[in-house]
Amino acid sequence: MIELTKSELDNIDFIKKVQVLINEIISDLNPHEIFLFKVDNWFDTKWLNFTGKVLGALGTWNYKDAQRIPPFSPNRIMEQGYFQKDKFGTYSKDDFEGEIHKRQPAEKNLNRRIVDVSDSTIFIWYSSNTIVNGQGSLMIYPVENQECEPFYVGFKKNNEWDIVNAPGSNKKALEFYLERNKNAIQQKL
Repeated sequence: MIELTKSELDNIDFIKKVQVLINEIISDLNPHEIFLFKVDNWFDTKWLNFTGKVLGALGTWNYKDAQRIPPFSPNRIMEQGYFQKDKFGTYSKDDFEGEIHKRQPAEKNLNRRIVDVSDSTIFIWYSSNTIVNGQGSLMIYPVENQECEPFYVGFKKNNEWDIVNAPGSNKKALEFYLERNKNAIQQKL
């Protein structure tokens, strides 16, 4: 099971829901590798399929052709983790020698295809600072055999942390995962 860390900026209920979703998706897709990134603040759906900027100003997005690594600035990445599956099917934290989020001119991001990193992996980004923002983000790019079907899950703090948008995903399936794990979510982290 992949466990998320909580800082004083993070709402514990948000962290628990995201952790449940991440582990359910990992269980369903069963990748060889997992990349996990905690982003320093909320990010919206515009980051889904965002590839970078050209000429320093014009944003570009990719839909259905080779997905690019979302160009988060390295200083926005608060934590990162890399996990590999062993022969028993257990994920263990490991070192990754490459660099996923690089400090470089925006135009260079356009050439960084996510499917070139690994052929069986899940890239996961989730937001921090959820106490102040009252909203949270989760973005997942699953890669299998040179295919990537990314999706985004936006949360808003109402009485609970509700999924308010989920482009690219099956919102009902996500809500089913949360309902199935309701007892785990209600327990202390």
